[in-house]
Parts: sequence; structure tokens; C-alpha cells
Amino acid sequence: MKKVLLAAVLALGFGASAQETIKMSSAKIAYDRQDSASMAEARAFIDEAGAIIDGKAGAVIEKTMSKYLEYRGLIYLASYEKAKVKKAAYLLEAQSTFNKLVEYEKANKMRATNRLREEVFPSLGGGLVAAAEDAVFATKDTALGLKFYEAAVQTRGLLGQVDTLNLSYIAALNQGLGQYARAEEYYQKVLDLGFKNISWTGFYVKNNARVAFPDKKTLDYFILAGEAKDPERTKSQEEMYWVQMVAMYLEARAAQPNQGWDAKMEAFLKKARERFPNNGDLLNVELQIFLDKKDYEGAMTNMLKASEREPNNPLYLYNIGYLYHKEKKDVVKGIEFYEKALVADPNYGDALYMRGLIFVDESNTVVESMNKLTRSPADQKKWEELDKKKKSLLASAIPYFEKAYKGNPEDIATLDALREVYYKTERMEDALRVKREADAARAKKR
Repeated sequence: MKKVLLAAVLALGFGASAQETIKMSSAKIAYDRQDSASMAEARAFIDEAGAIIDGKAGAVIEKTMSKYLEYRGLIYLASYEKAKVKKAAYLLEAQSTFNKLVEYEKANKMRATNRLREEVFPSLGGGLVAAAEDAVFATKDTALGLKFYEAAVQTRGLLGQVDTLNLSYIAALNQGLGQYARAEEYYQKVLDLGFKNISWTGFYVKNNARVAFPDKKTLDYFILAGEAKDPERTKSQEEMYWVQMVAMYLEARAAQPNQGWDAKMEAFLKKARERFPNNGDLLNVELQIFLDKKDYEGAMTNMLKASEREPNNPLYLYNIGYLYHKEKKDVVKGIEFYEKALVADPNYGDALYMRGLIFVDESNTVVESMNKLTRSPADQKKWEELDKKKKSLLASAIPYFEKAYKGNPEDIATLDALREVYYKTERMEDALRVKREADAARAKKR
């Protein structure tokens, strides 16, 4: 009787311990058939194995657990690849499972994933990027695209690769979704890595076209083989990422006021300006901060220092002129620097517009004097003289506005100014034409 009872206990114990391995074996058999119908069967078996393992609360031998995670990852990856209609959940489950596998084997000092690193993980990373691009650009599901990009970065990290380009995409997508804290986190990662996003292209002889190569080493190989020529290296985009970080801070402080974004932006902007002292976008943001605080002396000091470094930079010269003209109310100095900006760049639109605007402002001052005159013969004579002066000032403004218009024919401020001077100088057809263009430009921006 005792022997019979012992045999029964042993049988029960063996059955309980073998349940998950039986399910795993069934899942592997179904997976090996490599067709979409069999993948549904494989998923069912591996999910049942998972439920059994979960019920054991970790009491599973290491080799079994490792094999379970490997099978599960492979089955869900194949389920995604074999399906006619791709299910994002399958690909993300595969990536998540493989990540757990790596962590499990690392914790238990195992090496079974070496084959997967060579044979599966590279294609998994590429598949995740492709899925991310499809989600973002084809189906317009940015949130899903983010999940895929993050999974791709994580997968390539398992291979010891730093996926900096996709880190930058994650930062930009978070910014687009208004998730500014996450965007800040990822932009900072990109900047800390010194990412330059430099790429290499070459003329590929076989296709008779210029194509992008993965890296310079690959391009050099094709050149040595006579299959490519004329290598070209793109410029570093590191500066662009610093500027984009500032743009993100500007968005964040507008969307989430009083949440500390102003202080963060100013601290980061200081670093960015030190690193890229001649970047016009950063300079403009810094200038705007001074103007917002009505710190015109600070703004002027900032611009004058910048101009010392680059005395012929029209951006600096224009901004100095603007500060004199609009903030210090020194029109003469304003004109001086607007003219210097136009010597440096005769087509500088902002300087052209402001120089023309000064003539309009002067004509308006003349009109105020005209309105104070009486109907006496003496005043009528003064009125005629002032009217000639007004028209002369307006006529002087026209070439500036027309040149600014030529450079940017859809700038509404320039169109409105040009329409006004045409109207006041009795060029009615031109005034009507420009009015129609201004109306069209406004409609386009709605």
C-alpha cells in the first residue's frame, strides 16, 4: 500500500512539473510549421504555458524559463510577420519578451541568447523601425509609432548599439504630442551623446543613382570594389538639435505656463549660446527674452557683442537698428543700422520693411501737421507744400517695400504696407492687385 501511494505521489509531482514543458513543446511544433494558421495554435499553447509558469510563482527551473521566453518571443514575432493584417500587439509582445529573456539570462548568468542576438534581434530592430514609420507616416498613429521606436531603441540596445537617430525621433514625437517632459528627457540623451546625424552617400554604379550608405566603412568597401564613386558627407546636424531643444522649451512654456519651463529654457539657452554663439535662431530667442523682460540694455549689449564677432552679419545689424528704432525711440540710429544691414545684404527683408516703414511714419507725421491747418490762403499754401512732402516720403518707401515683396511675396505685413503706399500715392490698380494678394495670403493661413 505504501509503495502504491508513493508511486501515485511521484506521478502527480511529475505531471505538475511537466505541464508547462508539454505546452511549450506543442507550441514549438506548431511554430515550426511556419504558416499563419499554425501561429494561432502556437500562441494558444505558449500562452497556456505562461499561465502555468505564472501560477508557480517563479518555481521553474532556469533552462525551462529561458526556453519558454525564447519560444514566446519567436512565436509572437512570427505571428506578426506571417499575418496578412499586421497586429502591433504581436510585435510589441515579441520585443518585450526578448527583453525579459535577456534580463533573465543576465541575472542567471546564462548565454542562450547569443544565437538570437545574431539571427533574430537585428531583423527585429529593423522590423520595429519599419512598423514605427508606418504608424507615424501612413496610419498617423503617433502614439503607436512612439511605442515602436522605443522598442526599437531598446532592442538595438540589447545588441550594444546606441540608436541615436531613433532617440531623436522619439524626442520630436513626444514634443508633437505635447509630452514635453519626455521630449526633454530624450533630447538631452541625444545631446549628451553628441549626435551629429552625419550620413554618407555615393553614386551607386549599378543603379546609376546617388544612394545613402549605412556608414563610411561600407561606402569605402563599395568604392574599392568599383561599385560606387563620388562619396559625399552630409553636414553635422548637432547644432540643429540644440536649437530644437530651445524650440521645445518655447512650446512647453506656452502650453504649460508656470511649470518651471522658463527657468529651464533660460539655463539651457545660455549653454546653447556659448556652444553656438553665431546661431541666429538662438540669438533671436535670447533677444526675445530680453525684450519680454523689457531689458533693452541687456538686449542691446547682447547684439553689440554679437556684431563685434561678425560685423557684417545683417541679422545683428538689423536687430540693433530695431532696438534703437522701436525701443530706444532713436530713429536716426535705427536708420543707420538698417542701412548697414542692407549694405551687408541688400535683400534682407526685415531691414527693407522697417526702412520703408520709417518713411511711412514720417509721412503720417506730416499728415498730422496738415490736419492742423486752417482754410486760410497762407495755410492752404503750407498744405500744398506738406502734401508734396508727404507724397515724396511715400514714394521713397515704395522701392523698399517692393524689394521686400519680391523676396517674400506672401508676407502679409509687407503686402499691407505696399497696398497702403500705393493707395496714398494714387496707384489704384497696384493697390487693388496687392490687396487681392494680401487677402489670398490671409486665407491660406487660416
